Amino acid sequence: MKAYLRLLLVILTGAAIYFSGLYVVPKIGFIKNVINNTFIDSSNVTQATFLVMSLVLMLVLGRGKFKEFGFRGTALKPLGWSVLISIPVELGMIIFAMFMMSMAGGPPENMDQMAPKSFWGMVISVWIVASTCEEILYRGLLYGLMKPLKKYGFKLGNLFVSLPVIICAVMFALGHLCLLNIMPGIMLFNIILSCFLLGLIAGYFRETTGSLVPAVAVHMTFNIIGFVVPLLLSSLMGF
Repeated sequence: MKAYLRLLLVILTGAAIYFSGLYVVPKIGFIKNVINNTFIDSSNVTQATFLVMSLVLMLVLGRGKFKEFGFRGTALKPLGWSVLISIPVELGMIIFAMFMMSMAGGPPENMDQMAPKSFWGMVISVWIVASTCEEILYRGLLYGLMKPLKKYGFKLGNLFVSLPVIICAVMFALGHLCLLNIMPGIMLFNIILSCFLLGLIAGYFRETTGSLVPAVAVHMTFNIIGFVVPLLLSSLMGF
């Protein structure tokens, strides 16, 4: 398959899964009833859709060769480095966000409304489920489909960043535009930039190790630090 056709296929596939998970499946009658009458919310349905559709397409398009989509183990050294690199990057993004908010006159008035209703709900839904399901979609399925294009990319010093890594990072970051209606522009910009950097780091380790494990670790690290550190700072500053 020609490079541009493969790239187009991946973008359309990612978009189809994304919109199905966010806007189609949660609106189906019986699923909507489940959301309204149980502890399951629409974000859980979205992540489940990402997971199921990704696994089905891996089975069909990849002929069940799940190792080609990152379902394999990895050594402890790259796993450790993936976490150690993620920590200062996300801390830097938090400092940048605080600076941007101070320039805009402080945190938004609806900051409390953005806080999770349940700490353990956050742990399960965002730190574990979202980190895993989103990586299976972006760095698993979509990267796996683009793997033949990894010879294309950009060299930054001794570091080569491939086209599949960049495209998956961009798609993952733009996927957070769905927060536009509930979040101020400054915060959304920071989230999108943070997600892009997350995607680059996760994609790099996915490519160099062949495993999704470091990518999931990067995602979890960003999510944990992005929640815990601002919460601590807000408590100290009295926000």
